[in-house]
Amino acid sequence: MRTELRYMETVNRLKSYDQLEHWEARRSELQERILVSAGLWPLPHKCNLNAKIFDKITYDDFTIEKVVFESYPGYYVTGNLYRPLNKSGLLPGILNPHGHWSHGRLEMVEDGTSEQPVEIPTRCANFAKMGMAAFSYDMVGYLDSKQVGHAYDGEEQQIWGIGLLGLQLWNSIRSLDFLLNLPEIDAQNIGCTGASGGATQAFLLGAVDERLKASVPVNMVSAHFQGGCRCENAPHLRIDANNVEFTAMFAPRPLLVVGCTGDWSRNVPTVEYPALREIYKLYGAEDKVDYFYDDANHNYNKNTREAVYRWFGKQLAGRDEPWKEQKVNFGDLERFRIFSDGFPSRGVSSKAELFALQKREKQETLQQLWNSKEPEDKQILLTAMQHSLCVPQLSDAFDVQEIQTNALNDDERDFAEPIDVRRMSISNESEGTPISLLLARNKSIEHNGKTVFMVHPGGKKGLLRDEKWKPMLESYLDEGYAIATATIHLTEGFGTARDCICMENITTYNLTDTTLRVHDIISVFKFLQSESNGELNVVGIGEAGGWTLAALPYLHGVNTAAIEMNEYMMDVEDDAHFATRFFVPHFRSAGSFVTSVIHAAAKKLVLFNMGENNFAQVLRSALPKGEKELVLLKHFPEEIQ
Repeated sequence: MRTELRYMETVNRLKSYDQLEHWEARRSELQERILVSAGLWPLPHKCNLNAKIFDKITYDDFTIEKVVFESYPGYYVTGNLYRPLNKSGLLPGILNPHGHWSHGRLEMVEDGTSEQPVEIPTRCANFAKMGMAAFSYDMVGYLDSKQVGHAYDGEEQQIWGIGLLGLQLWNSIRSLDFLLNLPEIDAQNIGCTGASGGATQAFLLGAVDERLKASVPVNMVSAHFQGGCRCENAPHLRIDANNVEFTAMFAPRPLLVVGCTGDWSRNVPTVEYPALREIYKLYGAEDKVDYFYDDANHNYNKNTREAVYRWFGKQLAGRDEPWKEQKVNFGDLERFRIFSDGFPSRGVSSKAELFALQKREKQETLQQLWNSKEPEDKQILLTAMQHSLCVPQLSDAFDVQEIQTNALNDDERDFAEPIDVRRMSISNESEGTPISLLLARNKSIEHNGKTVFMVHPGGKKGLLRDEKWKPMLESYLDEGYAIATATIHLTEGFGTARDCICMENITTYNLTDTTLRVHDIISVFKFLQSESNGELNVVGIGEAGGWTLAALPYLHGVNTAAIEMNEYMMDVEDDAHFATRFFVPHFRSAGSFVTSVIHAAAKKLVLFNMGENNFAQVLRSALPKGEKELVLLKHFPEEIQ
């Protein structure tokens, strides 16, 4: 139920699937979810990498080189490339993202010296000794990647779908591009492994990029802990989803999942691995998934590394035999650094500059999609909006409790004619939270079979007390319409505010207040449809105009929709107002209210109180001609028909 707040340590009940087609549908949904949550839907333009490989250091049977390339224009990915010497033919390649280790990709904490041993250069060197190329690269904000710190978020970034997780995932996608651009790399044998936060990068990359052929996420896959850093969280990523599902998306490609006794991966043998195996079983590929488990604390220790060497040797090089790790005297690891202070001499110089660059690209993409005549381009926007709003899949079943009929309460508006009132509490099986609904009709007028659902920011009482709307209400009633109005989230004190809750990464696991209002509108409309076969219309008033307009693409069967516009709804530059008055992550990157108008299910759409702005021009250029009747009014209408 949505009333229960979820967080990173919520224990997830893992879903089971008895048919491959059901899992494939879920997998497709999750792939879209990851990409939208990461701000990568549609994928950004792939700029020229302008890759530089330099300062080669030669050891007995492998080399290490410095690497720098651009994932965005002027934004650099930094790392080291390990390659074998005297190896003919194509080489398997392995990406090595790292976790939250103090020394990043150059972390060298040996077994026996710490409770969390990690030796990334040793691991990469041994991959090279095995005849593979290994690329280790920096997390954002670590070592040589200091253009943006390891904290890149905020409400304005969230409404544009821009943040740390997406930046790191894009860096991983571009790192895969870099590796595949090397002429000696075998594109059919590419792997990825990392521990902790590096494992998060590994399974997210594997979930969205089919070019990855084998994966080993180490000590991170858990049903009861999802990762606490900002780089592992993005708005809406884990709404009814979890890391075990994301890892399962790698099926049927070879997967080794690693757990240990001393952290949140302690249940891998009994919980996570069996769930993963069930997914692989749907493909008939149980032999492609396995686990390794060690009695140790959070780590990427020697025992684990040697299990990983053997796994990648089998899956990528066709050699199923043990590999005994060989130690290497690297000398001073500082000589593998790219920039002495972590900053390049040119390029992006601040978070604000990178945000402006990413936002500008998203705006240009939106303009292209809005102006496109291709149906698939419009679908891209609708998919983004569905995940932005986390549109509920409502069942046809409603629990209805009749509360009171016959008359309005004393504290509600008195009308000239006697009013027949029906009050009820409704809840959909899928959403669970009850909504208070009022249906009113003029007793002395025969019902014309038409209903107007009026959404007011003050709820039922707010509408009935609103002097500005009293003449239109009476007009509807006198013409035989039924009036429906509801107490949706946070109107009349209904519900608990979420946006003010101080909880780390709250939007990763929970919906915002505005999103819940949109859900309530969709729920009430679906209930009204179930109650009547007559014409349904909807009116969004004041601040509720935005909530209603956002819901319109999902109010299938609405005849006329009338939406009161607010200035912030039309200002394509004012992120601050959206962040404070209509906080829905990814909403701006999904096309905002322009997308809502394009996909509005209404036969006729009336937008009023628009004032003076260029929003009308944007809408008319984006809306396909003849698709729906669009009426744009600068002021308040005398009537809506």
